Amino acid sequence: FPNLNLSVLDRSQHRSVCFEALEAVSIARSSGLIIGPAGIGKTSIICGLIQMLPKDFKVLVTTEDRNVALQLHKALSGAIPGEKIGLHCKPVSEIGRITATHLDALKDFTQGVIAYSGYDLRSFDCWICDEVHRLPVPSRLPFLPQFRPVYSWGLTATPERADNSHTLNEVVFGPALFSINHKETLDIQAKTGEKGIVPVKVLVFPLVTGEPVPDDIPLFSKIRKVYLKNPKIRQLLIGILSSIPDLDTAKIMIFVDTRRLGVLIGMWMPGFTFVHGLHSLDYRQNVLDKFKTGELTKIICTDIWSEGIDVPDLTYVVDCSAKVSPNRI
Repeated sequence: FPNLNLSVLDRSQHRSVCFEALEAVSIARSSGLIIGPAGIGKTSIICGLIQMLPKDFKVLVTTEDRNVALQLHKALSGAIPGEKIGLHCKPVSEIGRITATHLDALKDFTQGVIAYSGYDLRSFDCWICDEVHRLPVPSRLPFLPQFRPVYSWGLTATPERADNSHTLNEVVFGPALFSINHKETLDIQAKTGEKGIVPVKVLVFPLVTGEPVPDDIPLFSKIRKVYLKNPKIRQLLIGILSSIPDLDTAKIMIFVDTRRLGVLIGMWMPGFTFVHGLHSLDYRQNVLDKFKTGELTKIICTDIWSEGIDVPDLTYVVDCSAKVSPNRI
């Protein structure tokens, strides 16, 4: 495999844990899996991987969600200013030597204008697959044999899956080149004096109903009764937030899974800014930038921001979304 040039990276621009990952990959000089806690600067790792590659390599970066692909495109454009970064997220389709897209758009690289212009899947020298645990889906598997990359790297925070789908990732990408857990992250940070990555503490608050919920009704009907239509959620949220000692200065993000609930919480909690998928990308990015700088400290958002953002000084996350599976949490 060609050398990966770690010397082109500015160590000060990467958190220690991110640089450790890039260092491990450059030493291994092979394809494989990069495993780390969710949200630990994955855009920084992806940018670093591309910068280490030979300058003539064609690179395809894929991720699960269209919005995350847009965020990766912006991060790559900032990290590699001398290069026009391609983006394929319809209606936008500008293909370049380095192109960001989402997994469900892979079909566009197998036929049609993109494929016939020299950017079919087998022409890419490197494939970086973010959220690689989302890859083993029947509709995506037919595309895998078409890749012929020199390097292929998969990024994930959940290397083992209950359905054993992770075994396919090991076959396609290879062994884990870098694996880190929260304790190791803290150990690395302690050596460098960094802060910001800590083990997550989860407090679960029961939300009671006014009357028993029948067992024989459909799941969504149960969720509506227990959660979406439950008037006690307002009192519960007020109780949680009122118990936070540093409420005025704390950075708080509230997750919801319906716009209806986000609008309601916004009415109950003045001072919170609600962001959802119908807002433009520029508006969402502007809110996120203000949140990072501290100009805004209270956000309500749908799951457009559940993955792919990096706010290391976030104080509290209040998850008000109905997850039917602990794995989803």
